[in-house]
Amino acid sequence: MTPSPQACDRTLAVLLGDLLPPGDGMPALDAGQLAAFAQQHGRASLLATMREILAKECADTPFPDLDAAVRETVLARIRRKHLKAFAEVFLLAIQCYHLDPAIRQAFGDDPAAPFPNGRNVPGGNLELLEIVFERGPIFREIPASLAAPASGNGLPETTGQHRKSNNF
Repeated sequence: MTPSPQACDRTLAVLLGDLLPPGDGMPALDAGQLAAFAQQHGRASLLATMREILAKECADTPFPDLDAAVRETVLARIRRKHLKAFAEVFLLAIQCYHLDPAIRQAFGDDPAAPFPNGRNVPGGNLELLEIVFERGPIFREIPASLAAPASGNGLPETTGQHRKSNNF
């Protein structure tokens, strides 16, 4: 029997509440938002797999109906038995959560890119980069006589190529 979409959303919402509990003024991750994010990135099957695992582990009572302590025990068991699936769903949830503009604003981060529309990157200490700049290039020029001839593949001729040095 296939669970209803409402049951799937409810299971996912409770799972997200257990994995990324809201608190300290931070909003919760919406189950629909995660499902849309997973669909957009071709990872919807991960959520379906996790729902199947939860259904098998909680055969008597649906996961959302379990007590919080029992859910924690079930999640610990799933982490041990299905580590790869659990880790992939958790990583997907973390990515979705931290890319959400509301979450980024709650962290005090501007959700927009720094450069467009007159925004500037905050100044920093670039002294650490001086060593790299002063060191100069660490590659060797390839003489034109050793450069590969044009292959006729429509790409420009490869003169003046650079090759990394093997000197450490």
